[in-house]
Amino acid sequence: MPLLSLKKQDTAVADTGAVSQSEVASITESLYKQNLELAVKNKTLSLLRKLYQISILVLDPPSLAKQLTSALVSDLELEYAVVFDVDEKNNELDPLAFTGSGSFTQKAGAHMSSFLSASIDIDDNRMLSSLLGLKQPTVLDGGMYTLWGTVIDEAVIGTIITTGGIKDSIIVPLMIDGVLFGVLVFGMNRQYADMIEYEREAIGNYANVIAVALDKAIAYKKIGSLNSELGTANEKLKGLDKLKTEFLSLAAHQLRSPLTAIKGYTSMLLEGSYGVIDKGPRDIVDRVYQSSIHLAMVIEDLLNVSKIEQGGMQYIMTPFDIRKTTQEIANDLSITAQKKGLTFTFTANTEKQCVVFGDMEKIRQVILNLIDNSIKYTPTGSVAVNVDLHENGEKKVTVSIKDTGIGVSEEYKKSVFEKFERGEGGKLNTTGSGLGLYLAKQIVEAHKGKIWLESEGKGKGATFFIEFKELKPGDSAPTPTIPPPAQSTQTTVPAQKI
Repeated sequence: MPLLSLKKQDTAVADTGAVSQSEVASITESLYKQNLELAVKNKTLSLLRKLYQISILVLDPPSLAKQLTSALVSDLELEYAVVFDVDEKNNELDPLAFTGSGSFTQKAGAHMSSFLSASIDIDDNRMLSSLLGLKQPTVLDGGMYTLWGTVIDEAVIGTIITTGGIKDSIIVPLMIDGVLFGVLVFGMNRQYADMIEYEREAIGNYANVIAVALDKAIAYKKIGSLNSELGTANEKLKGLDKLKTEFLSLAAHQLRSPLTAIKGYTSMLLEGSYGVIDKGPRDIVDRVYQSSIHLAMVIEDLLNVSKIEQGGMQYIMTPFDIRKTTQEIANDLSITAQKKGLTFTFTANTEKQCVVFGDMEKIRQVILNLIDNSIKYTPTGSVAVNVDLHENGEKKVTVSIKDTGIGVSEEYKKSVFEKFERGEGGKLNTTGSGLGLYLAKQIVEAHKGKIWLESEGKGKGATFFIEFKELKPGDSAPTPTIPPPAQSTQTTVPAQKI
């Protein structure tokens, strides 16, 4: 091969070698950047996962903030991290948790307590106020001096910054739905500008996780505090309710004796025990007598409520024919219905005895109350009382009282059996105490029965139902001697105007 050709070949090889080294350097640099970015991403994901786990396991705000700042200092190799709560009322930052690295804590020494407890007045620092308004991670101009310069000696802060190698302090607003409620501040031993772009973006992700975690913890604490306050208030209300019940019981007992005398003497006057009374005075005495009867019923209701709420209601349980009892009450109240011009009927789907086990007098009072209410709240039309013996797995007796009266709205249905509830009907009947239906419900349920109301709405009438299990032969209750029922199963009083 000619010498010239050999030289040309050597030159070509040399040129090829020079190009390969440049490409290798470029590839190496690119790989280094990619590996660095991948390492940062892995570190970021690992830290985010840790922050999420902490947020799930810890609900106390100070404890949560402490664990979150500790994770940041450890995993990001920070010199310090602090979470502040924004006190809107006093316009200041209150520290929830402060975590320093080992070297920071050592250098701060006795001044660590100031970092842990010192509140920062936002009004005293316009620059701080403007930084919070930026609502994004920002290098804190003036660094630690801006936050703690007024509460910690500046010489001490300078020593910590210098010996700790703190290059930059970053302030990060913590926000939920655009509302600032906290601030994260941390100090680094390198400058913010030297961080790669992904690291700077990651700070926002950390802040979002911390914001959500703290918001949840603060809300949980508020709910716990409210529950505690509600519990205390509820105990106080129970105490007041007990005092009220005791007062009603005492007042009712004190009223009963003089009222008995009033009833007795007015009754004797009306019967002529003290001579004949002229019509005018007699009408007045009769009104006093009727009012005393009504007041006696109210007092009896109050006493019964007191007994129920104090657990002192006594029930004399015996078997009795509820069909016969209901018919007797219906016959007695038919006169009242007749005076109002109402059509009043009693029906039963059986002529057999409908025996239930319970306190006959108290259940009698329930039925009387329900029928009396229907008559009172029915200006025109009819009241129908029915006793139904039916079997659906077991025999049950249902007493229903249906009227064409003022009806009950859907809203009032929810509270009709509550104590002192007089609802819409109170405008029509102002003499009611609001205790009748409450007592009826308590008595019926004490007998393991059911009571309910059906109505299509105001002005469309209402039907009240009470239901008891029928006592069958062989049941544990003794079988009483019950007189046979009346032959007629229907009593009708035609409408009559007075």
